[in-house]
Amino acid sequence: MLADRKITLSLTPAARKFIFKSGYDRAYGARPLKRAIQRLVQDPLAIKILDGSVRPTNHVLVDAAKSALTFAVTPVTSFDPFSLSFRSAAEESAFVSVFSSAVTQKLCAN
Repeated sequence: MLADRKITLSLTPAARKFIFKSGYDRAYGARPLKRAIQRLVQDPLAIKILDGSVRPTNHVLVDAAKSALTFAVTPVTSFDPFSLSFRSAAEESAFVSVFSSAVTQKLCAN
């Protein structure tokens, strides 16, 4: 899992559209989408992790080129929790809960 390796992943709107177009079938609807995500994102990313081009704490930005997805890898050198943005209040609340629990555990361990 990416979270175990502290690897973050984001997709541009163009990449999302590319994956959707590749994974949509008029007869089956969105059912092939899971296979498209695996083939277009998960498999290439796994290869990049195995060959060492994606390392722990890296951020991977997936974008769409003409006929394929591109993977831009950026090392993350620091973590600023104040620069985070959340899609919903529930997502923010879940993060705060997990983050505060981790900080409490760390403080109690010392």
